[in-house]
Amino acid sequence: LKSASQPVPRPPCAGLPDSRFDGRRRCPHPPSATEDFEQFCVANAAPCPLLEVTAPGQYEAARLAPGSDLRRDLPKYRVWQDGELKEERDDVADLWDDSMQAFLIGCSFTWEDLLAAAGLTPRHVEEGKNVPMFDTSIELKGVGPFGGRMVVSMRP
Repeated sequence: LKSASQPVPRPPCAGLPDSRFDGRRRCPHPPSATEDFEQFCVANAAPCPLLEVTAPGQYEAARLAPGSDLRRDLPKYRVWQDGELKEERDDVADLWDDSMQAFLIGCSFTWEDLLAAAGLTPRHVEEGKNVPMFDTSIELKGVGPFGGRMVVSMRP
């Protein structure tokens, strides 16, 4: 349990053991953005592999994480509005409505536990830090409001 006076720290997803979410990224979207975002993922399948899309209003990833609540189960949520980071939160249940959908996207965190099991624990996991990430000059294929440059990770 957490109290308002003493929030419980939440670690980065990097290095977490195989869990219901397995290091996948979740991106809830209002209906005005869902079609564009899904097409963005299709157009950029290598950096944004789409693993599951929830039905409108559905916050459980029924196929990949049965029993999950994508509004509350993640370590941290970033809330964006009009292309700007508005806030970071521990929970977005009060923002969720029956028209929103979540997109589960594959991530390199998915296989870090396999490396550790083979005796190859990445240094950032041993240090309890997030994976080093780097912006590149590689442009993604833009769709609607979604675009930008590819971000890559590197493990020392």
